[in-house]
Amino acid sequence: MVRSRAPAAVEIQLRLDPATDRYLHDHRLDGRPVLPFTMALALLVEAAAAGWPDQHPTEVRQLERLQGIVLEAGPLALRLVGRQREEAAGRRVVAMSLETGDRPAYRAEIMLEATPVTDLGPVVPPVEPPAEAVPVADDLGTVYRQWLFHGPLFRRLSAVPRLGPQGGEVRVTTSQPAECLTGGRGHWLLDPLALDAVLQGHLLWARCRWGLTSLPARLQRIRWLSAGAPWQQAGGPWPLRAVFRLTPESAPPISRADHILQGPDGRIVAVLEGVELVGSLALNRLAGVLDRSGGVG
Repeated sequence: MVRSRAPAAVEIQLRLDPATDRYLHDHRLDGRPVLPFTMALALLVEAAAAGWPDQHPTEVRQLERLQGIVLEAGPLALRLVGRQREEAAGRRVVAMSLETGDRPAYRAEIMLEATPVTDLGPVVPPVEPPAEAVPVADDLGTVYRQWLFHGPLFRRLSAVPRLGPQGGEVRVTTSQPAECLTGGRGHWLLDPLALDAVLQGHLLWARCRWGLTSLPARLQRIRWLSAGAPWQQAGGPWPLRAVFRLTPESAPPISRADHILQGPDGRIVAVLEGVELVGSLALNRLAGVLDRSGGVG
Protein backbone atom coordinates (compact mmCIF):
# COMPACT_ATOMS: atom_id res chain seq x y z
CA MET A 1 0.00 0.00 0.00
CA VAL A 2 1.31 3.44 -0.97
CA ARG A 3 -0.07 6.50 0.75
CA SER A 4 0.34 10.21 0.02
CA ARG A 5 -1.06 12.99 2.18
CA ALA A 6 -1.68 16.68 1.60
CA PRO A 7 -3.29 19.16 4.05
CA ALA A 8 -6.78 18.57 2.64
CA ALA A 9 -6.37 15.43 0.54
CA VAL A 10 -5.25 11.82 0.66
CA GLU A 11 -4.40 9.22 -1.97
CA ILE A 12 -3.88 5.53 -1.24
CA GLN A 13 -2.75 3.01 -3.84
CA LEU A 14 -3.40 -0.64 -3.17
CA ARG A 15 -3.30 -3.97 -4.95
CA LEU A 16 -6.41 -6.15 -5.00
CA ASP A 17 -5.20 -9.75 -5.11
CA PRO A 18 -7.10 -12.98 -4.31
CA ALA A 19 -3.85 -14.36 -2.83
CA THR A 20 -4.10 -11.85 0.02
CA ASP A 21 -7.71 -10.59 -0.28
CA ARG A 22 -9.04 -14.08 0.42
CA TYR A 23 -12.68 -13.01 0.56
CA LEU A 24 -12.57 -12.55 -3.24
CA HIS A 25 -12.59 -16.34 -3.68
CA ASP A 26 -16.05 -16.39 -2.14
CA HIS A 27 -17.53 -13.48 -4.06
CA ARG A 28 -17.58 -14.38 -7.75
CA LEU A 29 -19.92 -13.50 -10.58
CA ASP A 30 -19.69 -15.78 -13.62
CA GLY A 31 -16.53 -17.26 -12.14
CA ARG A 32 -14.68 -13.96 -11.79
CA PRO A 33 -13.79 -12.37 -8.44
CA VAL A 34 -15.79 -9.16 -7.89
CA LEU A 35 -15.22 -6.57 -5.16
CA PRO A 36 -18.34 -6.56 -2.97
CA PHE A 37 -20.32 -3.32 -2.61
CA THR A 38 -19.88 -3.41 1.17
CA MET A 39 -16.11 -3.97 0.88
CA ALA A 40 -15.89 -0.87 -1.33
CA LEU A 41 -17.80 0.98 1.41
CA ALA A 42 -15.39 -0.29 4.08
CA LEU A 43 -12.33 0.67 2.00
CA LEU A 44 -13.63 4.22 1.53
CA VAL A 45 -14.19 4.54 5.28
CA GLU A 46 -10.75 3.12 6.11
CA ALA A 47 -9.10 5.48 3.63
CA ALA A 48 -10.84 8.52 5.14
CA ALA A 49 -9.71 7.42 8.59
CA ALA A 50 -6.13 7.05 7.34
CA GLY A 51 -6.19 10.47 5.71
CA TRP A 52 -7.57 12.28 8.77
CA PRO A 53 -6.39 10.16 11.73
CA ASP A 54 -7.38 12.81 14.27
CA GLN A 55 -11.08 12.28 13.47
CA HIS A 56 -13.60 9.47 13.40
CA PRO A 57 -15.66 8.39 10.36
CA THR A 58 -19.29 8.33 11.48
CA GLU A 59 -21.45 8.58 8.37
CA VAL A 60 -21.37 7.91 4.63
CA ARG A 61 -23.70 9.66 2.20
CA GLN A 62 -24.55 9.02 -1.45
CA LEU A 63 -22.47 5.91 -1.99
CA GLU A 64 -22.80 4.98 -5.65
CA ARG A 65 -21.45 2.11 -7.70
CA LEU A 66 -20.48 3.58 -11.06
CA GLN A 67 -18.96 0.36 -12.37
CA GLY A 68 -18.20 -3.00 -10.86
CA ILE A 69 -14.62 -3.92 -9.99
CA VAL A 70 -13.97 -7.30 -11.60
CA LEU A 71 -10.66 -9.16 -11.58
CA GLU A 72 -10.48 -10.41 -15.14
CA ALA A 73 -6.95 -11.81 -15.04
CA GLY A 74 -4.98 -11.63 -11.82
CA PRO A 75 -4.41 -8.75 -9.37
CA LEU A 76 -5.75 -5.26 -9.97
CA ALA A 77 -4.36 -1.85 -8.97
CA LEU A 78 -6.79 0.50 -7.17
CA ARG A 79 -6.63 4.08 -5.95
CA LEU A 80 -8.55 5.63 -3.08
CA VAL A 81 -8.69 9.41 -3.40
CA GLY A 82 -10.15 11.78 -0.84
CA ARG A 83 -10.50 15.55 -0.85
CA GLN A 84 -11.87 17.64 2.00
CA ARG A 85 -14.91 19.68 0.97
CA GLU A 86 -16.01 21.30 4.23
CA GLU A 87 -14.87 21.79 7.79
CA ALA A 88 -17.01 23.32 10.53
CA ALA A 89 -17.72 22.77 14.22
CA GLY A 90 -15.45 19.75 14.55
CA ARG A 91 -16.82 17.99 11.45
CA ARG A 92 -15.16 17.37 8.10
CA VAL A 93 -16.89 16.33 4.89
CA VAL A 94 -14.60 14.40 2.54
CA ALA A 95 -15.39 13.45 -1.05
CA MET A 96 -13.97 9.95 -1.57
CA SER A 97 -13.64 7.84 -4.68
CA LEU A 98 -12.40 4.32 -5.36
CA GLU A 99 -10.79 4.22 -8.78
CA THR A 100 -9.53 1.60 -11.20
CA GLY A 101 -7.48 2.77 -14.15
CA ASP A 102 -8.45 6.36 -14.82
CA ARG A 103 -12.14 6.00 -13.90
CA PRO A 104 -13.97 6.08 -10.56
CA ALA A 105 -15.80 2.86 -9.70
CA TYR A 106 -17.37 4.05 -6.43
CA ARG A 107 -17.83 7.47 -4.91
CA ALA A 108 -19.30 8.81 -1.67
CA GLU A 109 -19.11 11.55 0.94
CA ILE A 110 -17.62 10.63 4.31
CA MET A 111 -18.44 12.55 7.49
CA LEU A 112 -15.65 12.75 10.06
CA GLU A 113 -16.22 13.90 13.64
CA ALA A 114 -13.85 15.09 16.34
CA THR A 115 -15.38 12.65 18.84
CA PRO A 116 -16.60 9.08 18.25
CA VAL A 117 -20.31 8.28 18.11
CA THR A 118 -21.29 5.93 20.94
CA ASP A 119 -25.09 6.15 20.67
CA LEU A 120 -27.25 6.47 17.57
CA GLY A 121 -30.31 7.29 19.65
CA PRO A 122 -33.87 6.23 18.79
CA VAL A 123 -34.88 5.56 15.21
CA VAL A 124 -38.21 6.00 13.49
CA PRO A 125 -39.94 3.70 12.77
CA PRO A 126 -39.01 1.51 15.75
CA VAL A 127 -37.14 -1.76 15.30
CA GLU A 128 -40.05 -4.09 14.62
CA PRO A 129 -40.42 -6.44 11.67
CA PRO A 130 -43.00 -5.55 9.02
CA ALA A 131 -46.50 -6.88 9.49
CA GLU A 132 -47.59 -10.08 7.75
CA ALA A 133 -44.01 -11.33 7.57
CA VAL A 134 -43.58 -15.10 7.58
CA PRO A 135 -40.59 -17.46 7.95
CA VAL A 136 -38.69 -18.32 4.77
CA ALA A 137 -36.63 -21.42 5.51
CA ASP A 138 -35.06 -23.09 8.50
CA ASP A 139 -32.29 -24.59 6.36
CA LEU A 140 -29.93 -21.79 5.38
CA GLY A 141 -27.91 -24.22 3.30
CA THR A 142 -30.94 -24.52 1.05
CA VAL A 143 -31.30 -20.73 0.93
CA TYR A 144 -27.69 -20.31 -0.22
CA ARG A 145 -27.94 -23.16 -2.74
CA GLN A 146 -31.20 -22.04 -4.32
CA TRP A 147 -31.17 -18.25 -4.25
CA LEU A 148 -27.78 -16.76 -3.36
CA PHE A 149 -24.29 -16.93 -4.87
CA HIS A 150 -22.06 -16.35 -1.84
CA GLY A 151 -19.19 -18.62 -0.80
CA PRO A 152 -18.37 -19.78 2.76
CA LEU A 153 -16.81 -16.56 4.11
CA PHE A 154 -19.94 -14.61 3.13
CA ARG A 155 -22.45 -17.10 4.48
CA ARG A 156 -23.16 -15.04 7.57
CA LEU A 157 -26.92 -15.26 7.58
CA SER A 158 -27.66 -17.22 10.74
CA ALA A 159 -31.47 -17.05 10.44
CA VAL A 160 -34.19 -15.56 8.25
CA PRO A 161 -37.07 -15.39 10.74
CA ARG A 162 -39.44 -13.64 8.37
CA LEU A 163 -39.96 -11.96 5.04
CA GLY A 164 -43.13 -10.21 4.02
CA PRO A 165 -44.65 -7.94 1.38
CA GLN A 166 -42.87 -4.84 2.68
CA GLY A 167 -39.64 -6.14 4.21
CA GLY A 168 -38.32 -8.61 6.71
CA GLU A 169 -35.91 -9.61 9.46
CA VAL A 170 -32.61 -11.48 9.32
CA ARG A 171 -29.92 -12.51 11.79
CA VAL A 172 -26.26 -12.21 10.82
CA THR A 173 -22.84 -12.74 12.39
CA THR A 174 -19.81 -10.46 12.42
CA SER A 175 -16.36 -11.05 10.92
CA GLN A 176 -12.77 -10.02 11.63
CA PRO A 177 -10.07 -8.87 9.17
CA ALA A 178 -7.91 -11.92 9.98
CA GLU A 179 -10.57 -14.18 8.43
CA CYS A 180 -10.60 -12.28 5.15
CA LEU A 181 -7.12 -10.86 4.59
CA THR A 182 -3.72 -12.51 4.71
CA GLY A 183 -1.95 -10.76 7.57
CA GLY A 184 -5.17 -9.01 8.61
CA ARG A 185 -5.13 -7.70 12.17
CA GLY A 186 -7.27 -5.69 14.54
CA HIS A 187 -10.90 -4.97 13.75
CA TRP A 188 -13.01 -3.30 11.10
CA LEU A 189 -14.20 0.28 11.38
CA LEU A 190 -17.28 -1.01 9.54
CA ASP A 191 -17.73 -4.78 9.08
CA PRO A 192 -18.14 -5.43 5.32
CA LEU A 193 -19.10 -9.11 5.63
CA ALA A 194 -21.80 -8.50 8.26
CA LEU A 195 -23.21 -5.69 6.12
CA ASP A 196 -23.09 -7.92 3.05
CA ALA A 197 -25.19 -10.48 4.94
CA VAL A 198 -27.68 -7.73 5.80
CA LEU A 199 -27.99 -6.95 2.09
CA GLN A 200 -28.32 -10.66 1.36
CA GLY A 201 -31.62 -10.49 3.25
CA HIS A 202 -32.72 -7.68 0.93
CA LEU A 203 -31.54 -9.69 -2.10
CA LEU A 204 -33.43 -12.73 -0.80
CA TRP A 205 -36.60 -10.63 -0.49
CA ALA A 206 -36.34 -9.55 -4.15
CA ARG A 207 -35.69 -13.13 -5.25
CA CYS A 208 -38.65 -14.54 -3.31
CA ARG A 209 -41.14 -11.74 -4.04
CA TRP A 210 -40.21 -10.73 -7.59
CA GLY A 211 -38.20 -13.72 -8.86
CA LEU A 212 -35.21 -11.47 -9.58
CA THR A 213 -31.60 -11.66 -8.44
CA SER A 214 -30.47 -8.17 -7.41
CA LEU A 215 -27.14 -6.45 -6.83
CA PRO A 216 -26.53 -3.30 -4.74
CA ALA A 217 -26.06 -0.08 -6.69
CA ARG A 218 -26.56 2.84 -4.27
CA LEU A 219 -26.78 3.73 -0.61
CA GLN A 220 -28.27 7.06 0.37
CA ARG A 221 -26.85 7.12 3.88
CA ILE A 222 -25.34 4.93 6.58
CA ARG A 223 -24.68 5.94 10.19
CA TRP A 224 -22.95 3.64 12.67
CA LEU A 225 -21.32 3.51 16.07
CA SER A 226 -17.74 4.69 15.57
CA ALA A 227 -16.93 3.31 19.04
CA GLY A 228 -18.45 0.30 20.75
CA ALA A 229 -19.86 -1.63 17.79
CA PRO A 230 -19.62 -5.44 18.21
CA TRP A 231 -17.21 -5.87 15.27
CA GLN A 232 -14.82 -3.44 16.97
CA GLN A 233 -14.51 -5.67 20.04
CA ALA A 234 -12.31 -8.68 20.73
CA GLY A 235 -13.80 -12.13 20.40
CA GLY A 236 -16.81 -12.98 18.35
CA PRO A 237 -18.32 -13.71 15.97
CA TRP A 238 -21.13 -11.60 17.42
CA PRO A 239 -24.80 -12.08 16.55
CA LEU A 240 -26.65 -9.13 15.02
CA ARG A 241 -30.32 -8.59 14.17
CA ALA A 242 -31.39 -6.60 11.11
CA VAL A 243 -34.87 -5.39 10.21
CA PHE A 244 -35.60 -3.79 6.84
CA ARG A 245 -38.55 -2.07 5.21
CA LEU A 246 -39.10 -1.38 1.54
CA THR A 247 -39.65 2.28 0.69
CA PRO A 248 -42.77 3.32 -1.30
CA GLU A 249 -40.94 3.98 -4.57
CA SER A 250 -39.79 0.36 -4.87
CA ALA A 251 -41.00 -1.36 -8.02
CA PRO A 252 -39.49 -4.15 -10.13
CA PRO A 253 -36.64 -4.30 -10.95
CA ILE A 254 -35.45 -1.70 -8.37
CA SER A 255 -35.99 -2.27 -4.65
CA ARG A 256 -35.10 0.39 -2.07
CA ALA A 257 -35.11 -0.26 1.65
CA ASP A 258 -34.05 1.11 5.01
CA HIS A 259 -32.19 -1.28 7.34
CA ILE A 260 -31.71 -1.08 11.11
CA LEU A 261 -28.99 -3.22 12.67
CA GLN A 262 -28.93 -4.16 16.37
CA GLY A 263 -26.12 -5.61 18.45
CA PRO A 264 -26.44 -8.56 20.84
CA ASP A 265 -27.40 -6.19 23.68
CA GLY A 266 -30.22 -4.63 21.63
CA ARG A 267 -28.40 -1.38 20.93
CA ILE A 268 -28.73 0.07 17.44
CA VAL A 269 -25.27 -0.17 15.89
CA ALA A 270 -25.98 0.94 12.30
CA VAL A 271 -28.78 2.53 10.27
CA LEU A 272 -28.79 2.21 6.49
CA GLU A 273 -31.13 4.45 4.52
CA GLY A 274 -32.07 4.17 0.87
CA VAL A 275 -30.27 0.93 0.01
CA GLU A 276 -30.97 0.38 -3.68
CA LEU A 277 -30.73 -3.01 -5.37
CA VAL A 278 -31.24 -3.51 -9.10
CA GLY A 279 -32.40 -6.93 -10.25
CA SER A 280 -32.85 -8.94 -13.41
CA LEU A 281 -33.96 -12.39 -14.49
CA ALA A 282 -30.61 -12.86 -16.23
CA LEU A 283 -28.79 -12.65 -12.89
CA ASN A 284 -30.72 -15.67 -11.60
CA ARG A 285 -28.02 -17.76 -13.30
CA LEU A 286 -25.69 -16.82 -10.44
CA ALA A 287 -27.64 -18.66 -7.72
CA GLY A 288 -25.88 -21.73 -6.32
CA VAL A 289 -22.96 -21.52 -8.77
CA LEU A 290 -20.31 -21.95 -6.07
CA ASP A 291 -22.02 -25.09 -4.81
CA ARG A 292 -22.50 -26.53 -8.29
CA SER A 293 -18.83 -26.00 -9.10
CA GLY A 294 -17.75 -27.91 -6.02
CA GLY A 295 -16.73 -24.97 -3.89
CA VAL A 296 -13.98 -22.42 -4.26
CA GLY A 297 -10.26 -22.49 -3.83
